Amino acid sequence: MSSSRLAERVSIRPAVTTSNRRIRGTAPHRRTLLITWILVVVSVLAWRNEAYYSGGLDVVVVAKAVLSVVALVRANSAWARAPQRSPIGIRSLLIIGAYLAVTVLGGWASSTLVSSTVLAARVAILAATVAFLVSAYRRLDVVRDLALALVLVGLFTALTGASSLAHGRLTGGVLPVSPNQLAMMFGFPLVVLTWGITYGQRFKFDVAMAPVLMALIWLTGSRTGLAAAVLGVGLVIVTARRLPTAVLVGVVAAVPVAVYFLTATGFVAGYFGRGGTSNLSTLSSRTIAWQAAFDAPFEFWASMFGRGLSAKTVGVSGTYWDTQVLDSSWVSAFVQGGIIGMALLALWALLSLTATAGLPAPERSLWLPLTAFALLWSSTASGLVDAYVLFVIMFLAAVCSERASRMTMNDFLAPDSAPL
Repeated sequence: MSSSRLAERVSIRPAVTTSNRRIRGTAPHRRTLLITWILVVVSVLAWRNEAYYSGGLDVVVVAKAVLSVVALVRANSAWARAPQRSPIGIRSLLIIGAYLAVTVLGGWASSTLVSSTVLAARVAILAATVAFLVSAYRRLDVVRDLALALVLVGLFTALTGASSLAHGRLTGGVLPVSPNQLAMMFGFPLVVLTWGITYGQRFKFDVAMAPVLMALIWLTGSRTGLAAAVLGVGLVIVTARRLPTAVLVGVVAAVPVAVYFLTATGFVAGYFGRGGTSNLSTLSSRTIAWQAAFDAPFEFWASMFGRGLSAKTVGVSGTYWDTQVLDSSWVSAFVQGGIIGMALLALWALLSLTATAGLPAPERSLWLPLTAFALLWSSTASGLVDAYVLFVIMFLAAVCSERASRMTMNDFLAPDSAPL
């Protein structure tokens, strides 16, 4: 073969980039990634109605602990086998570690050291699992497989609880997942799917799944879930560098339809006003708990360090019930971690929002909507720092947006990434 012919053949051969080597190296282990996410999701979902861990061991506690540890071992194994590990920042790890240490001190002062330490260990295991996966796999693969795991587990529990629609709201069946938590599980994949459609990272069945996910969120009757999903999708579209023609046409067509439903029908108003006067009682019970949490007499340890992660309720007076569940991550942070814990949580949220807003496109169009999605949920749902789906979403977005964790655009939008 002549030297010119050889040079021609070599010149048209695609270069093997770091991203391509990484994809080939980790592709055989993508099944590990999805299975690990499914284990994580199942381990953080509710297995019993309104049951909160306060110490001791039983079958459910042990089973969920085993799933968490197995997920951590699988993530660590994938990290150890990865041909090239991505660097990750330590800001979120340090802040969450400090927050957990504060709650353990609060638990020690309030005589709940064992239960608070166990719950803090569960959060630490969850954070370590996410960190290992982010370092071992491409960011896009990590977020896509988490979205798929949430869809699979969410659809299973929703289908087994479909009979709950007779009472008005879609609720979990085999796993007694609340309507709000189901809405959160379907909202995350909807934001990710919208981002994929916008940036050409198409998923299988993405066009069909987007309206299905929105319909499922609607069936849960979760007002926060619908608002968070709309916020996330809207931020994806607003922060996009350039909208594909199909997306642009869809947005333009959706505007008059939305205006019609908002002004000419009572469909949306009926959704957000469901329950009539019971809405006032729901809001009242929440505000009663919030007020009771912040109006407690000042005690140094309880006010500064909280009562530990096992504190899920607060005592109330002037009602026919004695305790009320804390339905806000920020109120929970004050009760569980005190003033110091709440300050750490606020610092984490502020730094994460700033980091995601400062990312270049297309990363900003994914991590900023997901961070905003999680923070909106945190106002009416506990678990921003807990063994909960909300923590997984927030921690993943926070870690991936840190400066040391940022990837180049070519790595993030590699055209040869395997579809779902």
